[in-house]
Amino acid sequence: MDEDKLDGITEPGLSEDNTPLADWEKQLIGIIHDHERRAKITNIPRFRQMQAAYESIRKLFDGFADVSVSYSLKKLMRSIGVIRVEGSIISISETDIFSNAASIANNIEVYPLTDGKVRMAFTFNDLAIPIE
Repeated sequence: MDEDKLDGITEPGLSEDNTPLADWEKQLIGIIHDHERRAKITNIPRFRQMQAAYESIRKLFDGFADVSVSYSLKKLMRSIGVIRVEGSIISISETDIFSNAASIANNIEVYPLTDGKVRMAFTFNDLAIPIE
């Protein structure tokens, strides 16, 4: 399911563009909202791993005029963070730095964007953990 579709939920059962959601989408949104309502605490060790990966990746692409490196929390699930690298040409010369960041991320995706650029996304789960 397209995460942007979930981020734009403005009223139950309708997406941002007012198209009806399928029953399974409504159920999934309910589960996610219930999960996100739980009291959480920042998972400091995991957060530091993401910070270290971001700094490494940022330095890896420092000096590339057309490459941007950013990080954020997911809108829908704030316990998940993502580091994004975007550019027309993404060239990796120091593979050990890339491999280290990739090894601590939960997921890595590389895909084309509609503007002709490429996005590489490193996802980090469990940046916040429920208080039991």
